[in-house]
Amino acid sequence: MTESNDTPKISQNNESVGDVSNGWTKARSTMKSGIKAGVDGLNDVLAVSEVQYTSIVSRLRTSSMYTQRLGERAMGHLVRYYSIRRDYGVEAVVGSTVVIGGLTGLRRGRIQGAAAGILAGSLAYGFTFGLPQYTVDEKVEK
Repeated sequence: MTESNDTPKISQNNESVGDVSNGWTKARSTMKSGIKAGVDGLNDVLAVSEVQYTSIVSRLRTSSMYTQRLGERAMGHLVRYYSIRRDYGVEAVVGSTVVIGGLTGLRRGRIQGAAAGILAGSLAYGFTFGLPQYTVDEKVEK
């Protein structure tokens, strides 16, 4: 029987197989280079974000320490003032009335300034000398 011309001939040097494996090699190297580029890009993004995070955290730590020191100092002043508040009560009431009333008067007008001053003075008086504590029993007995 004779060979028909329709059947494919297998060449001795396997050129067609070489083309396929060469294509897979190219695809594999393209895929590796794409993955490598993606990993490198992600590493760059992570490095930049880490640097920014550390700089923000260090700034926050510095500012929080500064704020903590200021808060401690202010609490010291408040505790000291609270212990002697009745000794300088008049000055505190008059000072808060004049300062708040004056600033509000300059900004908004005389009537609003007077109202703000009265409110500030009343609050300063209440916090300095305390308001009388009445109970229901005392009102009933009197």
